[in-house]
Amino acid sequence: MKKGKSKKNWFKVQFEKHPYIYSALIGWPILYYILLIIDDNSKVDAEVLLIILLSFPIIIFFLWFRKNKSKVKSFYKRNNKIFNRVYFYLGSVFSLIPIACIVGIIATGSVSNFIERAKFEINAAVLTYSEYDYCQSPDLIAYSGYPKDNRIYFFKEQTQYIDYFENELPGLILRDLDLFNVNHCIGTRYLLKEAQNGSELAKEILVAYPPELRNWYSFPWDTENNKYIFSRYEKNIANMDLDNPAIAYSYAVYLDKNLDEVWWSMDEIKSPIKPEALKYLKQSAEDGYLLAMSTLTLSSLSKNYAHINCDNFMKYIYALSEKNSLIAYHNLMNAYMGKLSTDMNKHIYKCLNQSPNFSKAFLMLSDMPFNGSSRSTVKKSNNLKSSVPAIFYLYGLGDVEQNYDKAYELFSYSDDKINNEGIPDHAYLAYMNYMGMGVQQNQNKGKGLTIELIKTNILYSLKTDKSGLLQSCTNFDNYENFRREIRKANKLDNEISEKYIDNDRYVPDEEINKNLMIFLSDIRNTLGQCLLNSDHEVSIKFLEGYIYNRVSEWFQNPELVKNLNYLGKPN
Repeated sequence: MKKGKSKKNWFKVQFEKHPYIYSALIGWPILYYILLIIDDNSKVDAEVLLIILLSFPIIIFFLWFRKNKSKVKSFYKRNNKIFNRVYFYLGSVFSLIPIACIVGIIATGSVSNFIERAKFEINAAVLTYSEYDYCQSPDLIAYSGYPKDNRIYFFKEQTQYIDYFENELPGLILRDLDLFNVNHCIGTRYLLKEAQNGSELAKEILVAYPPELRNWYSFPWDTENNKYIFSRYEKNIANMDLDNPAIAYSYAVYLDKNLDEVWWSMDEIKSPIKPEALKYLKQSAEDGYLLAMSTLTLSSLSKNYAHINCDNFMKYIYALSEKNSLIAYHNLMNAYMGKLSTDMNKHIYKCLNQSPNFSKAFLMLSDMPFNGSSRSTVKKSNNLKSSVPAIFYLYGLGDVEQNYDKAYELFSYSDDKINNEGIPDHAYLAYMNYMGMGVQQNQNKGKGLTIELIKTNILYSLKTDKSGLLQSCTNFDNYENFRREIRKANKLDNEISEKYIDNDRYVPDEEINKNLMIFLSDIRNTLGQCLLNSDHEVSIKFLEGYIYNRVSEWFQNPELVKNLNYLGKPN
């Protein structure tokens, strides 16, 4: 009697026949999945695993080749003619590369021309086939979230050099301000061809390219140690038309690279600017070149060089602001308010004889462009539409008549009611409910809003509370004592803890130690109950101190705040 054949598992049979193929098909995805699921806190070395992942197919192929070396060798001998043809075609293809280079060198006229053209074409290809077609406009994508009037300024600033060559250029180089339309890759390709053929005009335009276009045409692109592709034309810049504002600006940057670095980083100047460079920078600004005016108004220049006096400085600030330069407009408006949050604010305020002009500030605030953002509509909850105009109505600043109803309405719009930065909208709403300002007096609602404020901003409230209320409600003698307890409760980064305490919406729960969450929950409940049991006068005293601290931090101008009607008392 014959024995029946034992049935083997199909997968086992296939794996025995092709062990290396199935090892690769199974092992590689598993390694890839492990690499995806490990997190930053894992003890597994992700870099080692990545090396194994990338080398796994190579190792499998090597093992397979070693085992089947005789079969591969016989296969190669049997098909020798086919492989010879493949070698022939591959050799032909690779031989075309040096031939193409030789043809390119001949066509462009020299090795340097060919290298220059090759670098340009590489950058142009990267710009064209990126996620966005960056050839269409200089940094148009980066500006797309701003209102249209501001975007027109940005676009004008980076394409203004065209104005000084407009009558001598073909249409493909020109731009349409309404459509933000200019294809600088096409224009640059034309200019480069003309420059390599000896056109002095084309060389001047390439030299006059503004910072953002120079950034696009730096090689290797998007690296730190890159170089402007067309920098060789700058060697003759001193003999070009230096009365042209665009060339004068480029010449100033050519003379002193500090001017280029400070334009990008806005950092302090590390070495004195060369007088000759400042001369041409100022000349360009006096002729109305926006980039030159913007550079001269940077704080690192304006406050360190005496010749940039207040008359010239303010002339540039006014001119840029009228043309809707976002930086100049906001800094001028803030300086009119006496808000000294930036160095430029401070310099403008100093040139205004340290005297605020609330009427002009409110006019600028009212005229500020908001429409035309290509990303989203600016909502009325935006602080420049809500809390900032609200303080004008609450304080009665400048020509603005005090209006509690309007102030309360605007404070109510803000999305940043509970925050420890900016104008304290939430605290104002609580205080105005207590006082019946712009709303029917409701002290219980005022206390409820105060409790919500404190429970959300524990650290800031403890740090700034001058009434002693919060310290009396807890076992902590002071703010630093409380922070020490936080460190004990939380085993993770203390900075994460503080962000969570100030506003738990911004920190993922998995990053917060459970002990800290329990600790904070107990503190919040304790503070809330303590404040609930206290007199209304205690909450009012706390709010007055809280508002003063926040307003002082927002204005950063102690002398102004000292005389400011920050509680909105009747005028």
